[in-house]
Amino acid sequence: NVQHSLTADGGYITRLELEAKLPEDLVADLVDEIQGDYTGIIAYYRDPKTGKEHTLTEGDQSKPRRLRYLYATKATAKRAVE
Repeated sequence: NVQHSLTADGGYITRLELEAKLPEDLVADLVDEIQGDYTGIIAYYRDPKTGKEHTLTEGDQSKPRRLRYLYATKATAKRAVE
């Protein structure tokens, strides 16, 4: 959400309301991962060219930890997974 306002007293102000979006079916699973007994890891990133979300995984995916941040590029997601 973006809001712009222009007043004589305050000048030009832009307000941003942003949020990272994870796939809906995975959000409930995040609570269980706080324990720290995961076997792998999943990171999400958005392809800057297409705007599509992708996943990057590492390790055994039988009980993965899902990183909550939506990374801007594959490179930054890969760094977080490592």
